[in-house]
Amino acid sequence: MRCKDGKTLDDLRQTFLEKQAKKERKEEGNGHLALALERHKRLKQARARADEHAPESVPVQELIGLWGATRRGQGLMQLIEVDLANHGLTTRPGLMEARPGDAIKLVHTLEGHDHLSPTVGALPSARVKVQTVRENAGVQEALTIMLLKDYSQVPVLSKNKSGVLRGVVTWKSLARAMNVDPRCSLRQATEPCDPVESHRELLDVIPEIQDRGFVLVNGEDGRISGIVTTTDVAQRYSDAAIPFLLIGVIDTLLRRTIAENVPMALINKLCAASEQGRPELKSVNNLTMGDYKRVLESPEAWERLGWPLDRAAFIKQLDAIVTIRNDVMHFNPDPLPEGCVVQLKSMIALVRDHGGV
Repeated sequence: MRCKDGKTLDDLRQTFLEKQAKKERKEEGNGHLALALERHKRLKQARARADEHAPESVPVQELIGLWGATRRGQGLMQLIEVDLANHGLTTRPGLMEARPGDAIKLVHTLEGHDHLSPTVGALPSARVKVQTVRENAGVQEALTIMLLKDYSQVPVLSKNKSGVLRGVVTWKSLARAMNVDPRCSLRQATEPCDPVESHRELLDVIPEIQDRGFVLVNGEDGRISGIVTTTDVAQRYSDAAIPFLLIGVIDTLLRRTIAENVPMALINKLCAASEQGRPELKSVNNLTMGDYKRVLESPEAWERLGWPLDRAAFIKQLDAIVTIRNDVMHFNPDPLPEGCVVQLKSMIALVRDHGGV
């Protein structure tokens, strides 16, 4: 979209950002301001690189460090994405896809991918070097690799230097080919297999994984970057299973506690104050974890509980629980904070002991 003077909205946005940076340079510096100026400088350079079709690659930890952070969280990711978008940038792969040690590219917004759910590339196995065989190898080589590595499949590449994917050998395809010809070649035991792109949403790919037991994954360079199996998907979800279940218990306990002690009129008053124009809540069942915090941090609501506990300390811990909840629900690739399961269990015990629920 262009303005009457021919400038695009992006042109105006970049002009505003530059003016703001110049204004901040004239002010007395402090740690926060210095970080903001450094961030603007780096993103401006990255935008120039993107304009030249030579996007900059930045380690994940270095990138989030520009916002003064050491690990990813949903709130931080939203802030980073907004700041990047203001500079006409996004990341590839997405911030929540990359592993802690990965480098990601800062590309033009239109070159990136927006996702509402985890992508295939977010699974660790999608970015692990893949053991392959060449199409002119013997069946025994493929069979030996599968036995030694405990693989259920091995990708087959062309014999030339480019290594084009020819297909995949599986236990099933080997058995089928050897049943027809005990002396079959590797080519005869190879079946077609189209890889999926790493930026595909996992929910869209799960049916294919269930059907075949695996999918090959293409990396950003167009080459096979990993294999995702049903076991990998199960492991990824099971890693978050215990925190997920504990968070569900906390949610239930807090909802019951609030329902039994705080009237809906007060709940609506406290929740409405945090969001202008928010519709009236009909039931405590409509409350979110953030709403629990809004209600319980109110002295009026807290007094109704009659708990001999410090409200500020409780709310501080509830803040930590909300962060853990967001990490679990959004499949943050960074490890969960050390001791998070203990924190969740302790919160459950405290609410049960004092709330009688």
